[in-house]
Amino acid sequence: MQKLNNMKKYLLSFLFVLGFSLVSFGQNLVLSGYNLVVSDPGNTNVLESTARLDNNNATSVDIIVERDINNLPAGMYELFCFGQYCNPPGTAVTSYTTPIAAGGRESTFDAKVYPNGNCGTASIHYRFYDQNNPADSTGFTLDFAFCAQGLNDAVESYGLSKPLKNPADQFTVFNYNLPVATNNDKLYIYNMLGSLVKTVDVTGKNGSLIVTTAELKSGLYIASYVSENKVKNSYKLVVSHR
Repeated sequence: MQKLNNMKKYLLSFLFVLGFSLVSFGQNLVLSGYNLVVSDPGNTNVLESTARLDNNNATSVDIIVERDINNLPAGMYELFCFGQYCNPPGTAVTSYTTPIAAGGRESTFDAKVYPNGNCGTASIHYRFYDQNNPADSTGFTLDFAFCAQGLNDAVESYGLSKPLKNPADQFTVFNYNLPVATNNDKLYIYNMLGSLVKTVDVTGKNGSLIVTTAELKSGLYIASYVSENKVKNSYKLVVSHR
């Protein structure tokens, strides 16, 4: 019996160490210092978002970057730079690797979208992984919003826009434009059972709300903008996690 108990303790200890190792392994490549949404109320300026990639591995890594376009409005083009090189528009995977030493940092990732006079929101996903171990990876989706206050999907006169990222994975964005500044308006998000799952304050006269959806289950929701206890706008919001 004592031998059996010792074996159980050993097995539990092994599983604990294994679980800890797996959790730690998933955090070896870490992105930081970035903005998920960049916007320009006009339509003439290039928009860019930069990021820093840290390697928390005990060994060096050779990083490859993959680019996946979720949406790119007609007439716009995109490119990204990483390490010592900039990749031409249309590059889906880097043809080179960028080495990062153990515990090192590569801070030169730079994504750009050129509107060429067009309005709309470009949504692009970038993934960073070790060439020798593709499971060791991290990534994010960046949104580049041009004519943020003038899109057909944005605010019509006064009120709250439709969700600009729909379906949403980790977040979505609402633009708003109000006749006067407010501190009491709310955005309420309900599930299809009618239960309130999220409340966001709407403050000021105009701006953008970045609403996190990472904690919501995949499915259909209703987003309602309420001002002076009256529902002004309601939109369907789809949450779909990768």
